[in-house]
Amino acid sequence: MVGVAGRSKGCKTCRDRKIKCDETRPGCIRCQKIGKDCPGYSRPIHFVYTSQQKGSPITWEETPTTTIESCRLQLVVANGAPRKGKNSKDRQGEVIRSDTCVSSSTPNIMQNMPFNISIPINKSEVYVNVYVQDFIHVSAPYRSVFKTAMVPYRFGHIYATHFRSGDSPETRKELEDAYASCATTYFALKERDVNSKIQGHILYLKLLRQLKNYVKNGLANSDPAVFLYTCMMAAHYEVLTSSSALTWLYHLAALGRLILSLGPYAFHDPLAGAILEVVRPYILMNAMLERKRSFLEREDWINIPAQYYPGGKSCWNRLIDIACPFPRLVEEGYALSQNITREAGSLHVQRCIDVAHKLLAWRREWNETFGQEPYTYTIPSTSIPYLSAIDEQGPLFETILFFENVSISTTVYQYNVYILVLISHLSKFIPWFELYFGKYDPLTEKLKQAIGSFEVELVCREIARSVDYQRAPQFKFGSTGMYFGVKVAYDFIGPNSRLGRFFEKAVIDSPLMRRTGGIAADDLLKPWYGPDPPTEEQIFMIQEERLRMATLVTEVEEQPQQQPMMDLGYVLGDFVV
Repeated sequence: MVGVAGRSKGCKTCRDRKIKCDETRPGCIRCQKIGKDCPGYSRPIHFVYTSQQKGSPITWEETPTTTIESCRLQLVVANGAPRKGKNSKDRQGEVIRSDTCVSSSTPNIMQNMPFNISIPINKSEVYVNVYVQDFIHVSAPYRSVFKTAMVPYRFGHIYATHFRSGDSPETRKELEDAYASCATTYFALKERDVNSKIQGHILYLKLLRQLKNYVKNGLANSDPAVFLYTCMMAAHYEVLTSSSALTWLYHLAALGRLILSLGPYAFHDPLAGAILEVVRPYILMNAMLERKRSFLEREDWINIPAQYYPGGKSCWNRLIDIACPFPRLVEEGYALSQNITREAGSLHVQRCIDVAHKLLAWRREWNETFGQEPYTYTIPSTSIPYLSAIDEQGPLFETILFFENVSISTTVYQYNVYILVLISHLSKFIPWFELYFGKYDPLTEKLKQAIGSFEVELVCREIARSVDYQRAPQFKFGSTGMYFGVKVAYDFIGPNSRLGRFFEKAVIDSPLMRRTGGIAADDLLKPWYGPDPPTEEQIFMIQEERLRMATLVTEVEEQPQQQPMMDLGYVLGDFVV
């Protein structure tokens, strides 16, 4: 029966085309007729969890992926042996089926799953587990050694019941439904499941009704964490489903205004505080798009105690603290572009340099702690079977970067993005400063020297060298934050270099990038890295104005050579007489 997942044994191309496959081995004839390489017949979902003990890995075997008609799941205990083909008789004996529960002989894997999510035995939990694994990286588990240094759940979206174990059943259900709306929709998009998409949309409409009731009944103030959580998941639902970046940015803007209205003291609640740390980078990005300074830059927001992180603020917290002035810098840069003066230009450049120095100081501190083994290390490119940093000339780098866990990777990755955004912003002013002040003017030279000190190509290369870690099979699609950073690097170096072509092939031209509106969001931000280069008409007008001002200055300087005023008075006096 073609088109029903779990029954068709055809190759992926034939399943996608919804036609009967001849199942010829090793590749079907239908693929050959249309000039395509047959992708084969494997259909893994890759639900892979690793036991805390050095025991046997447990793999979720293939379940129906077009619709989930039953709760039956297959568990295969690999016992450390290599996996055999799908039709192997040996594997048939390893399958354990369960309609309602998991056998008591199944090893306990709950401690390895983020936020103690139970083994999926119904549709909702299957959705949640797929969503969590792809966005929070089950294969890079949280480790207690990083409790004071990293936020393991920040680049995924928070599973609220991890923080709110004491909630009433009604509140807990609301939080779970908000999370499930995104999890179900993500599963539907990934597996092309129409039924799940409808179910996710129904949950999303329910989520919107909850938001309306919170506002109407004043619950937003009585329990702000629940309201914030619902808003955050609504924004992420729009990320998944909207073809326009504007839609989810509207949600983020509303979420930012809500956070501002609550004030900094509302965020001592563990869930509210964790939500703030997740959404702070997005609020900053939205403020940059609007070219308006953010309230997050204020001292009372910067100094919110991270009570849920023993030992004080983490490296991630401090990095975002440093980035909080970015929207103000963009706002000031926009004002400067409308009226370029030496005084305003000098002040803006110095403020950007001050923020850059703080970023560099942060990186030096990070290098001393996490920039070396066992947290960050290099491995030969030739040792990676799935290497994407390769082209017709061979590997782009001799070694690529790997990390102890994904939190370390995404933290330094975000640092590189902030550096590139700052450099891109300053670079936009070079042609304008040259036009207004001259190529060899001290202010122009200061700007060029500041940009050159960052070694932009090395920053772009470091981003590129971490892409393969982010895209490793166990991490599925990598951190969603990776796409924006790669696009920023790509815009800076252009498409004509090997590095640019790699960025375009490996990340930018990916289905997830196109689907989530990442390109659209970046296109909104790109014009306000800084002003566009001056046009020929602007160059002519400014040069003409400079020539006029220079002529005026020359006339003023020559004025003392004219007859003194007292002589003029003497002549006039003689004339009157």
